[in-house]
Amino acid sequence: MPTVNFNSQFVEAVVLGTKSRTIRAYRKRLFKVGDNLFFKSGPRFKPVRIGEAICTKVSDVAMYNPATGIEVYVNKERVQDLEGFWRADGFKSEADFEAWFFKAGNVFEGQMIEW
Repeated sequence: MPTVNFNSQFVEAVVLGTKSRTIRAYRKRLFKVGDNLFFKSGPRFKPVRIGEAICTKVSDVAMYNPATGIEVYVNKERVQDLEGFWRADGFKSEADFEAWFFKAGNVFEGQMIEW
């Protein structure tokens, strides 16, 4: 029963169902198809439950931010429609997407969890 905590900017999209996936850094217990996902938002010790769903798909994601522009790979295949990719994840601009995932460096690796 993994819990997925969302930043306030994504809560409305999750609740309305317009956001049906999230990208997360790898963690000790990886997400798996069939997991019952619990969605929450708010402070770590007082989160508010905003929904739940069953995980339908999990993909490996690698993102790189070289000087030539962002490159995204899902299951080792390069994403051709980068704008569609970041919009589907709930971002309003490529700059927002870039700031979110590359604040700790030029490489991000993790899982894309869909429900």
